[in-house]
Amino acid sequence: MNFMDEAIVALRAEVEQEKWASGIDLRKEQVICGEAYQFAPNQFFDNCLEIMVPQRFFHMPEEKIAEKYLTAQKPQVILTNQDYTIDITLNWLEGSLKAEQVPLCLQKLKNTICVAYPATLFFLMQNR
Repeated sequence: MNFMDEAIVALRAEVEQEKWASGIDLRKEQVICGEAYQFAPNQFFDNCLEIMVPQRFFHMPEEKIAEKYLTAQKPQVILTNQDYTIDITLNWLEGSLKAEQVPLCLQKLKNTICVAYPATLFFLMQNR
């Protein structure tokens, strides 16, 4: 690899694959960066989506959203921790995809987000 960004992208892919393979069970307490988290299921988008979210996370107040997300297109749902240093963002995309289209669409979305927010990390979770 000739460029540092290529090395970073390769490392991110490796970390994501390790997270996928590790079989994280969010029903149990997880220690992340030295901090313990309990997760609970949360419903979004009129109960069309359920994900496990740290119990201490809450919806970010509008004034903090305006400070932190400077783009015109802000995420539809922003959950954050007490210090506003870790966010979980969600957007509902209209339309439908065929199963074979999902990996490419997901990769394009991840690339777009990483350009705007380089510190973003993605964790793939198995449906349990």
